[in-house]
Amino acid sequence: MVSYRLRLRVGVPKYRPREEVSPQGPARPEPAIKGARAVYFDGEDRTEATLYERDRLDIGANISGPAIVEQFDATTVIPRGWTAKLDGWRNLVLQRES
Repeated sequence: MVSYRLRLRVGVPKYRPREEVSPQGPARPEPAIKGARAVYFDGEDRTEATLYERDRLDIGANISGPAIVEQFDATTVIPRGWTAKLDGWRNLVLQRES
């Protein structure tokens, strides 16, 4: 015998994400702060942006720009005049301040 092939089919339930419940108290982003970094949004003026670790943010945490949120596979930049909030599905929802 030179080769052998086996084919198997298994039923797998469809993935259904569930919304996480926000904590009882106000969610604070401070535990996720990693430090600060100098950034240039307009190419001329230096601005200090706070660095956050995405995995350490609690549901409902609000972050005001300028900020940078780092995670394993992505980096989110929040410019001055914008805020970000972590929703129940752990999405960062950015909104321009009015």
